[in-house]
Amino acid sequence: MLMVDSVAPVVFGTAYLGGAAQVDQWEGTYAGGDVPISQPSIGYPHGLGEVVTAAARAGFAVDDLTEYLRDEQEHRSGVLVRDADGWYRLPIGGQDLPVTYSLQATKPGPSQRVRS
Repeated sequence: MLMVDSVAPVVFGTAYLGGAAQVDQWEGTYAGGDVPISQPSIGYPHGLGEVVTAAARAGFAVDDLTEYLRDEQEHRSGVLVRDADGWYRLPIGGQDLPVTYSLQATKPGPSQRVRS
């Protein structure tokens, strides 16, 4: 989601993986969009494969990886579209693309082995 600058026409403003730091200025917080806070944010793009591989290499067993096609907040003004159900989506080419994901992993104890 963060690499998309526009959906009509589709414009990608940043790389999906690798690439330089992404510098943004966020207004408000996840706790309340109307809070008068302006904060800089610097992030680095990592693909889903990089995240899962890093967890596995650190000894974690991946229990669940879920991608979500909707979010309750508008993180990208003018990019996400709010549907009649109140959820925000990223429609591109007639399909909704994932906007968030969750990764659940556990690190086995010394006597447990990671299944492969």
